[in-house]
Amino acid sequence: MKTSSISLRVADFLKSYPPFSYISYEDLVKLSGSGRVKFHEEGEHVFDMGEPRGRHFYVIQQGTVNIYGRNDKGLDELVDVRVEGDILGVYWVTEEQPYLYSAITASDTLLYALPFDKFMPLISQYQDAKRYLADYFSGRHGPADAVSESDAQTGQWLTKSGPSETYGLSRYLSCSPDSPIKDVARLVASQQHQAVVVVDENDLPIGIITEADLCARVATGDISTEAPVSELMSSPVMTVNSELTTGDLLLLMLTHGLRHLCVTQDGTPNSPVVGVVAERELQLFFGRLPNSAGRQMMDAPNATALALLRDRADELLREYLETDANMPFLIEYVAQVDGLVLKRALKMAEAELVSRGLEKPDIDYCWLAMHSEGRKERLLRSSQRTAMVYADPPEESARYCRRWFLHLAEEVTGILATCGFPIDSKGRVASSTDWCQPLSVWKANFTKWVQDPVESQIITLTPFFDLRPVAGKAQLAYALRDHIRSQIKANPSFIPLLANDAMANLPPVTIFRDSVMDKAGVLWTCIDTKVHILYPLVDVARVYALELNEESATNTIDRYKRAAAHFPESAELFEAAAEAARVGLAIQSLIGHRRGDTGQYIRPDELDKVDQERLKSIFRTIVKLLDHTAAHFKLA
Repeated sequence: MKTSSISLRVADFLKSYPPFSYISYEDLVKLSGSGRVKFHEEGEHVFDMGEPRGRHFYVIQQGTVNIYGRNDKGLDELVDVRVEGDILGVYWVTEEQPYLYSAITASDTLLYALPFDKFMPLISQYQDAKRYLADYFSGRHGPADAVSESDAQTGQWLTKSGPSETYGLSRYLSCSPDSPIKDVARLVASQQHQAVVVVDENDLPIGIITEADLCARVATGDISTEAPVSELMSSPVMTVNSELTTGDLLLLMLTHGLRHLCVTQDGTPNSPVVGVVAERELQLFFGRLPNSAGRQMMDAPNATALALLRDRADELLREYLETDANMPFLIEYVAQVDGLVLKRALKMAEAELVSRGLEKPDIDYCWLAMHSEGRKERLLRSSQRTAMVYADPPEESARYCRRWFLHLAEEVTGILATCGFPIDSKGRVASSTDWCQPLSVWKANFTKWVQDPVESQIITLTPFFDLRPVAGKAQLAYALRDHIRSQIKANPSFIPLLANDAMANLPPVTIFRDSVMDKAGVLWTCIDTKVHILYPLVDVARVYALELNEESATNTIDRYKRAAAHFPESAELFEAAAEAARVGLAIQSLIGHRRGDTGQYIRPDELDKVDQERLKSIFRTIVKLLDHTAAHFKLA
């Protein structure tokens, strides 16, 4: 066969697999013409760990190659299995580094050997191919570079730096508190602005007036147009600094129900104003935003209307997931949206109980989110796992208070079920008698769990250590956290026991063609995103958070970042674990939203090659994390 025919045949094969699929056919033909074909029988070494790299790397045309690494005990262990279209022997940054693994054929194998020195200059011309290789070989779980083109389409706008660079802050209106309202109204109309910052003689913000204020209170005759703006302004005004990302700004607006934020020099009301960020401007820059739906949630007339608004939030969430939006933003976004749903449900429920003739007791309470919702990791509408804690009432009213809070929780649980959050099958919800208790009972429960974890079956209860206040008196939740911390300190065997339980779920070794292979060589049809990815990452992160007294970090990603700060010698591993949690949660959530289910079971053929490689890297990270945790807590 002529050399040109071989080149065409090799190029035809390569173009079906990334990163070659991102390269023009003409360039593939040239690259193929400088390579050669190699055949290996079963059991032959293609290369060995520590061996200097040759001038070629390899693409598997036919056959199977096992990749072996070396564990902490110096023993070889299988870390991956590569098949048709996979690449061997590339370290994409430099060819100087020796081979990091050994490659041994598991069957008769045909390889295309391509020259490294021709390949790397070619790759540099194709950004998508370069990004793919960064994922494939660098051990990263996410994109190699920030996407510079079409940020608004890819979700990267959420992490753009803030107003000083993006929103033209020099264009803002201000007035003194003594200015007549009619003069300010003319100013707003002539300048086509939506808000005016009220400032003192030092240009410090003391309030804000918006178009909505003028319409709602002045146009209706509530306040005279001759009155000073101090009678109309909202005060104090929320201030931010100019370094906040777009996502940060959106979350602040969503959380506080605002349409404008005042930007000052240092982000506090004690420094001069430099501008105003308006929701409408964000809308013009970036398209559909969640804040309008958030405001409507707080005015929803009934559970059905609230459910429709929550559906709209999921539509936006899927758009964000499809465009690889910033995960910390998505986590906070969903937590804030669900917090608004809950707060509206509580108001509806209280009104319903009052309409039945029940009197609301003057007792503080706090609605707690637990499990994935407590960690702000419920990006799919899974079962409710909630609790109610209320202040210990006087003895004479204890019975009535308990009745009230149980009825309240029952109403709220029903509204949340209408909004698409099923009731937990084991009854671990605030409407259950066990999960709606005064603070003293909750303290007694956690005392028992910590002091006698085996009898309490602590392995089934650990997700409820991820408690987070959502509505009501947050101090009750903080008091409960303080109690938990004191009990853990008094029972030093508790944390190692939790660490031991965190070893229960091992990840697979690799994805092999359309199957998942475990350490025993057994092939499974699906990746279990909970058992294989999220459970081990979540459980280990919780152990470190409790050990380090970082209870306020309920989110898994944040927990690993804080662990990295506490243990700088292991920071690289903890940062990799944080990234693994981010990518694992993103893939599970995206597949779940596409299919309309929990996203727990994913077939390998549902994932593209990049996501398969990301998951393989996550598997390796989890194994390293479990080994590190076992050593840290001196587990057998």
